[in-house]
Amino acid sequence: MRPPIQFDGEVATEAEAEQPDPRMVAMMISTRLAGRAVIRVVGRCNDAQENQELDLSNCQLMQVPDAVYHLMRHTELKTCDLSDNVITKIPPKFAVKFNLITGKYLI
Repeated sequence: MRPPIQFDGEVATEAEAEQPDPRMVAMMISTRLAGRAVIRVVGRCNDAQENQELDLSNCQLMQVPDAVYHLMRHTELKTCDLSDNVITKIPPKFAVKFNLITGKYLI
């Protein structure tokens, strides 16, 4: 541990005296947002285990995450809402894993 340094009459540690790297702040914000998105997807998968209706709308997805297939492996989905994401194509794996979807299937 480094000793405190003098900074404008106040004692501060060297880390506090340094200016934060703006890229680091942006990375921290991105990481925090990504973490919230993951939590949102996991929560919606948990809800779908109860009602067989998976709502992944507005989750900022570019693809259906592999974790969704894992979390939903014992659930027979009736519907799936993928609207308001940036998904450009649905892989064949989706139709194979969720072959019982008969209701709405929104992209």
